[in-house]
Amino acid sequence: AMVSNISERKALMENLRRLAEHDGLTGLYNRTYFHGELERVVGRVHRSEVSNCALLYLDLDHFKYVNDTLGHAAGDKLLIEVANILTRRARKSDLVARLGGDEFTVLVYDTRPEQVEKVADSFRRQLADLNFNYEGQTVAVGCSIGVAVIEPSAQSPAEVMSRADLACHIAKRAGRNQVHCSHR
Repeated sequence: AMVSNISERKALMENLRRLAEHDGLTGLYNRTYFHGELERVVGRVHRSEVSNCALLYLDLDHFKYVNDTLGHAAGDKLLIEVANILTRRARKSDLVARLGGDEFTVLVYDTRPEQVEKVADSFRRQLADLNFNYEGQTVAVGCSIGVAVIEPSAQSPAEVMSRADLACHIAKRAGRNQVHCSHR
């Protein structure tokens, strides 16, 4: 009985940890977990003085249209599809998270700064090919991606996040379904 009780307690603790770290809808890592990992990565890059990580900030281009015209159930289904596409595209070492709404991030590890834009564009192409179908209606989705290389000179995780977010806004203003790389 004691062994069973310990096993149940471990399973409960594991389940609570999973709930605390993951988004309830998509199963991706959540905002809280992502920010903790970004803090660790910025610290590691600062200490090693090697720029080998980047932050991709993705915002879906037509999510509001899906939510407003097809309803929230359609929006939820789209978010789940996008999460699956991002997870399939990412390497096992990359961290994919949902920040909330239609905003996602990917922490890309062990990549050279000159390759980051190509990596981001491969994510963009995956989502550009998504024609979301819901109850007989089809919507081309696409995304805008802002990229921030995490450099040893980064002052904080908030600064990296701000650069990636700003780059995403620039990509959206450039006509959507674009990638913009932030350079310091």
